[in-house]
Amino acid sequence: MSELRRGGDLRPVLLICTIAAAAYTAYALLRHLHFWSGLDLGIFNQAIWHLSNFEAPLSTVKGGANLLSDHFHPILVTLAPLYWIADEPALLLGAQGVLVAASIVPVFLFARERLERFAAYAVAVAYAIFWGVWA
Repeated sequence: MSELRRGGDLRPVLLICTIAAAAYTAYALLRHLHFWSGLDLGIFNQAIWHLSNFEAPLSTVKGGANLLSDHFHPILVTLAPLYWIADEPALLLGAQGVLVAASIVPVFLFARERLERFAAYAVAVAYAIFWGVWA
């Protein structure tokens, strides 16, 4: 366990996370640029744009409804400053790619406690390339 604290095991996992974040973001942007984005992107794009302007998170896609009346999404507030840089849905797709890739670390740590090192890396890579994570 001391090797894990020194970061010896985490460097390859962080490399896997970096590659996965780039791949997830590129895939999401490719889908978006070819008009394959889902309806949810439009809903959250409007809501976060409103939050970045210190307004209620409304969405005309949902009939002008406040998103907080449907589900409680506190992470939307943390994403609002991205729209101070540029109000592009591409930033949301990039943030999604980074946040999903960050989930590889706890998966690796869980596997590392139960498996040998190589098997734990294999679990991390398998999780990263699993289609359900990409979809």
